[in-house]
Amino acid sequence: TKKDLSSFGITSAPTLSVRDAQRELNEALEQLAVALLLSLILIFLTLIIQFGSFIQTLIIMVAIPLGICGGALSLWLGNSTLSLNSVLGIILLNGIAVNNSIILVEFILNSYKEGMLPKEAAILAAKQRLRPILITSLTTIFGMLPMAAGLGDGGKILRPLGVSVSGGLWFSTLLTIFIVPFLQVLFLERKNKNMREFQSASSSVNETNDQADHEPRHLPSSSPKVDIKEAKPNKGTLQ
Repeated sequence: TKKDLSSFGITSAPTLSVRDAQRELNEALEQLAVALLLSLILIFLTLIIQFGSFIQTLIIMVAIPLGICGGALSLWLGNSTLSLNSVLGIILLNGIAVNNSIILVEFILNSYKEGMLPKEAAILAAKQRLRPILITSLTTIFGMLPMAAGLGDGGKILRPLGVSVSGGLWFSTLLTIFIVPFLQVLFLERKNKNMREFQSASSSVNETNDQADHEPRHLPSSSPKVDIKEAKPNKGTLQ
């Protein structure tokens, strides 16, 4: 039976609109992609202000693509899909993964400034900073495991977030411990080589200048010109 719509307080005729859910999802993913790019820019600016080196900043940010690859691999192994929550987890993962690189690089630079060789500084950093890095990462990973397991009401909705954060952070931590010190050693050794070449070139130039200053300078000898005129006989000389 039809009911009078005026009894419900509806004065105008109702309209029906059909919206595509996939289109809304694509728009939301595009907005999250912009947010991801913005987060990378902010992290880059923060690191460039802190360290003052473009290459140094890139070395630290190596942990970010490692985390993204680990998050994507974890989603694939966990039979999860790329959704809003998974992309949100990757954005959250960027800031967490960079912390491990900062800890390692900061320790290596301080040891290098104290006079240690780059390789020795990297080995010492890996030994003394391994435990803090693992503790920090494992606490985050274990905190995300219930969410990654999909426990509780609505757990399946938040499961991609937990999988992307926990799996990506675990993958990033394991590779950051080896890759970041290796790249840092290459950078410092290259820097030392350039400094030695510059010092050797400058010292050779200084030696050349010193030799030129100590060499005796022979001025060209100018002999005075003497005009010899023959005596001409006087016409009034008596014979």
